[in-house]
Amino acid sequence: FPSHDNTIYTRIIRYRDSSTRTLEKRGFDDFKLGAPFESDFMNSCFDKINLAYRVKENMKLVLGIGAGERVPKIVQEGYEDMTRSLPQYITARYGSTLPAIKISNAFTKLWEVLSVFGELIPSAKSVKKFRVFHICEAPGQMILAMKYFLEKKRRNITDYDWHANSLNPYNKANQEMYGKVFADDYGLIRSNPKKWIWGADGTGDITRVSNIKWYRNFIKSIGSMGGMGGSGKGSNGVDMIVGDGGLSTQSGPGLENPLILQKLDLAQVVAVLACSRKGGSCVIKHLS
Repeated sequence: FPSHDNTIYTRIIRYRDSSTRTLEKRGFDDFKLGAPFESDFMNSCFDKINLAYRVKENMKLVLGIGAGERVPKIVQEGYEDMTRSLPQYITARYGSTLPAIKISNAFTKLWEVLSVFGELIPSAKSVKKFRVFHICEAPGQMILAMKYFLEKKRRNITDYDWHANSLNPYNKANQEMYGKVFADDYGLIRSNPKKWIWGADGTGDITRVSNIKWYRNFIKSIGSMGGMGGSGKGSNGVDMIVGDGGLSTQSGPGLENPLILQKLDLAQVVAVLACSRKGGSCVIKHLS
């Protein structure tokens, strides 16, 4: 992963539970790292991120805002003005033609990634089939962005299917543990009940090993029946995994305990390894 300064304090941790030890011993035996490389475009993006970070920290220093305190809206607008205003501008200018009443940051993030890194979704006329697994997705703007992008930019894809995962907003265990979780704001869960899969325990929590195993087995089983299973013949995984997992860094557990964020990052990466076909792609949000 690219590394840069961010607003979250992180540290290396060693998990000692039996599931993790088994994963370390067996799970990565055939997993080999490729040669490191750099992208001028990515370096340029991270330079801008670091500049915005320094602007924010300088504003906080001048105003005497301590660590852990909520950043005032006027300061937040000073370094997030463009990114926060863009979805509002797009909605106001093109709202009548878009697949949602209101476009969110999640929509514009994925659209930008798919536009800049065009090779993520093949444009060759010979490629007709494309399968996507959205993880940590509710309320679903990245599902809308992916579908709309394929309709407008990849008309070669005529056989498209998707499934999605998230913390199940209707699960009592989730409500008791997390309180309010992302709701079905756009009706994507109610209108697509068979597309949303909640894992072995019905929670949709991908930080649980049993759920990741369930997702892997589910995708392999329907892939072998010709449902969702990648573009290649005999493939046992999806063509792309899109992850939108994250927690607030302004308040809540993500700020109080950064290990929760590390656990979520690890879970998304393991889900990619478990559920992707060979040669598949992923777009995973790393919250910073």
